[in-house]
Amino acid sequence: AAMAMALTLSLPATSSLHLFGWSPPPPQRGHRVRPEYCEDLPSSWARQAKLAQLAGRIPTEHDLPSEHDESACVATFAMGCYWGAELAFQRAPGVLATCVGHTGYESGGCNE
Repeated sequence: AAMAMALTLSLPATSSLHLFGWSPPPPQRGHRVRPEYCEDLPSSWARQAKLAQLAGRIPTEHDLPSEHDESACVATFAMGCYWGAELAFQRAPGVLATCVGHTGYESGGCNE
């Protein structure tokens, strides 16, 4: 069975969009983006990551370190192999913390 791996980052909101030299286009009047769109797709990795968050298997913004900046936000990415990505995110300027976990297990997994 396929499974998603999730990488959760804690980072200041002001730097989160510029991690990789990317910034979003300016908002357009009357244009709304539904961030949950991908979570609604039955076979989406984003959906698997969101379900794992809701089940408590991967961290959410409530799991931020107590000393975090109040403007910090959490970004969750679903991917096939997260170890290399976690290291890259740990080295990225502005990232406060990283945490990885499996989204495809009810409990336990190969990390335990």
